[in-house]
Amino acid sequence: MKGKLTRDEYLTAITECRPKRIPLEKRHIDSVISSLTGINCADIGQDEAARLTGLEDKLSENIVGQQEAIKLLCSAVRRCRAGLKGSDRPMGSFIFLGSTGVGKSQLAKDLAKTLFGRDNAIVKLDMSEYMERHSVSKLIGSPPGYVGFDEGGRLTEQIRRKPYCVLLLDEIEKAHPDIYNLLLQILEDGCLTDSAGRTVSFSNVLIIMTSNIGVKKLAETKTVGFSNSKSNGEAKKKAMLSELKSFMSPELLGRIDEVIVFNDLTLSDMENITRLEISALEKRLSELGCTLACHPEVCPFIAKQALSKSGSAREIRHIITALIENRISDMLISSACRDFSVCVSENTLTVAQHRRQLCS
Repeated sequence: MKGKLTRDEYLTAITECRPKRIPLEKRHIDSVISSLTGINCADIGQDEAARLTGLEDKLSENIVGQQEAIKLLCSAVRRCRAGLKGSDRPMGSFIFLGSTGVGKSQLAKDLAKTLFGRDNAIVKLDMSEYMERHSVSKLIGSPPGYVGFDEGGRLTEQIRRKPYCVLLLDEIEKAHPDIYNLLLQILEDGCLTDSAGRTVSFSNVLIIMTSNIGVKKLAETKTVGFSNSKSNGEAKKKAMLSELKSFMSPELLGRIDEVIVFNDLTLSDMENITRLEISALEKRLSELGCTLACHPEVCPFIAKQALSKSGSAREIRHIITALIENRISDMLISSACRDFSVCVSENTLTVAQHRRQLCS
C-alpha cells in the first residue's frame, strides 16, 4: 500500500509527536504552594536579598519623619531572614508608641506588603474589641459545645491561613489582661493552641503592637522641657515607657524585641506627607483622564491647617477630601470639565477649571 509506514518509521513518528516532558523542579512546587497558601517558600536569593538591602529606602517612600523606627524594624527583619533569630520564636515583636496619626499602623502595612509581596499579608486586630474577659475566646475559638466552636478563633484561624504575615494589634493597651497571657505564650513558644486542640505556629509572623499610652502625659510635660528635638528622644521614650509598664507585665515587656517611640510630626513632615497625598490624587485623576495642577502654596497651606488642628497625617487626608476631592467630584458630575487647578485664595483653597497661567 502506497504511503504505508514501516514499523521503525511509525515508532519514530510517534516519538517525535509525543509531548516533551518538562522536569518538575523545586521552583514549580514553591510557586503552586505560594499561590494556594500565601506561604513564601523561596529561600533567601538574589531578588529577596536586594529587597531586604533596600528595605529602608522602600519604606521611607511613604513613611515620613520616622527614620529611627524604620531602621530598627529593618535590622530585625534582616536578622530574621539571615537565620539569626530563634527557630521557634516569632520573626520579631515590636511595640509602636506615639501619637495618633504619626505613621504607626501605616508602617506596619507597608512593611507587610514590602516584605511578603502581597497587599493582604497583614492580620489586623482592633484590641478595643477585646476589652472583656470572655473576649479571649474570640481569638482562639469557643470551647467545645459552645456557640461558634466550629468557626475557630479570629486570631488562630487567620494565622493558620496566613502563616507568613505581619500581625498588627492596634491599641494594645485596651486589651483585657488575660489576652496578655496569650501574647506571652506566643512570644515565648512561637505557637498557640486553639479551642479545637490545633497548634498554630507564629514562627514566620512579625508581631507589631501599637499604642498611644503616655501621649497625654507627655504632652503635659512638654511645658517643662520636652521638645521634638533628637536630644530629647530618650527622655520622651522613658516617659512613655513608664506609662507602658503600668499595665504591661515585666515578663511580657522582656520578650518584646524593641519598643519604638514615634516622633511627633513637624511642619516639614506634614508638608512632605501632603505632597504624597496630592501626588496620589493626581495619579487617581490621571487614570480617569483628568489632570490636576496645584499652586506651590497649596501643600504648605494644608500642612499648617492640619498641624494646627491635630498634628495628624489623617487630618491632611480629611482636608484634601473635604476641600479638594469633594469639589472635584461635584465638577466631574455637573460638567464636562476634566482639567482642574487648586490655588490658595483669601486664606482658603479654591478649586477651579484648570488655567495654566494661574497654576503653572
